[in-house]
Amino acid sequence: MLELKDRTLATRDNKFISGFFLPQLPNLQSLKEVAAEITFEKTSWQNSGAVEQYLQELQTIYEDNKVNHPFDNPRVRMQQLTQIRSTVYGNLESSSKTQKAAHKIFGNFSPRMRQQLNELIDQVADHQEQFNVAVRDLVDQRNTLSQDLVENWGGFMNSDLQSFADFGDFLRAEEFTPEREISRPFLEALQIRIDRMIDPITQNLINNTIADIPPHLFGEFVDQLIEQSSRGKRHSATLQWLRLVSFPSENISPEVIIDKIIRGETFPGDLKMLFTDYLQQGIKRDVNDVKSQLIPFKPATVPMISVEFRKVNLPRRAASATGGRELKVITKTKDMTTEPEKETYQLVLHGRGPISLGQFETYVTDIADRFATGDQRMRSDIRNILSALETDPFGFGVAKLTSMKITSPEDTHRPLALRRFRADRRPGLTLNHEESRRLRVIYYLDPGIHPNEVIIYDILSHEEFDKKFT
Repeated sequence: MLELKDRTLATRDNKFISGFFLPQLPNLQSLKEVAAEITFEKTSWQNSGAVEQYLQELQTIYEDNKVNHPFDNPRVRMQQLTQIRSTVYGNLESSSKTQKAAHKIFGNFSPRMRQQLNELIDQVADHQEQFNVAVRDLVDQRNTLSQDLVENWGGFMNSDLQSFADFGDFLRAEEFTPEREISRPFLEALQIRIDRMIDPITQNLINNTIADIPPHLFGEFVDQLIEQSSRGKRHSATLQWLRLVSFPSENISPEVIIDKIIRGETFPGDLKMLFTDYLQQGIKRDVNDVKSQLIPFKPATVPMISVEFRKVNLPRRAASATGGRELKVITKTKDMTTEPEKETYQLVLHGRGPISLGQFETYVTDIADRFATGDQRMRSDIRNILSALETDPFGFGVAKLTSMKITSPEDTHRPLALRRFRADRRPGLTLNHEESRRLRVIYYLDPGIHPNEVIIYDILSHEEFDKKFT
């Protein structure tokens, strides 16, 4: 932090750096760290296999019930994946108002099929709720830090007529690139809020300036009046008055005029109006520059989309071939995205690091024997559960235990959130032992030091889990 301070101040004096950035640096860094955590959570959950698995399970339900579907069509499939992701992992601006996944089922489906669809939708809703829980505290932290920083920025901007020019310089100058990157999440928050802050700040700057007019600024204002008068603007009477007030000086004297205005506690109306207009023009120019520099920091917006599956009647000729039933997908966007690249993960044991196949089998045996000694079904289930978790540690059945954290072995100042995996909530995962569905895998991730590692902390029964974590 000290090196950054020395580098910045040695480069060039900028009041925004010395008056806002450096005093707020701890908060700016905290906000950047929280924003990075949110990005990690959202990207990891969104790139999990949950949405694809949901669509595959949906397709299976329709095929088992002999109802046609269009999901074999790549375009339709991509549209549905895009829509469902947008709904489940949508807008996080207000964690308390996160929209539930909206699924509407239309049509005279059989009771059995309708039950299957509702059970699948419940799984998606639970997955979405667990995602919301995983990011809710982080979003609240981000919003609090952002709000405090934006308010402090408003206070700084109110302090000096030059503040917008200095801020524009900060946003533009190449030498301040490292500082801008540290400030990026704050600048994104400011970009959203700045429009409603400009008018009060502008008025306050004008009032403060008129109450304590800098002589050099008033001199620049007079120079502009003279220049405009030479081009035919009717400022001759004002200029004549300023010369009279400046007596005994032969020229217009900003110092004398300011002294007489302050001593007389009056500011002639016409002159005040011209000076106010001059200040407004200068501030507006600097504000427009700032707004243009903030455009690259505008956050991307994510539309909230309702996914509907509607059953429609077919023409008679088509109905004879399909039994009169077909699924119609109501798509609500033309936007198409490519499939996100899937991450690959490696299982690691807490405190032991990566494990060999032999060590993995020993661990599986030890864990399985805790719940069913010598039972090969339990051992097979433990293997399948851990394999499913390794394949997708952010998919169905996963939850973040937001109130439970452990300390990173490499960095004792950095807490890491524990997570749990319920195998009974992962569609398509076959379990043979009756007790396997009650198991809970406790694990954590440490992307900063151990990216793409799923670190197994413990495996507990349902009762053990409730006793320890609820």
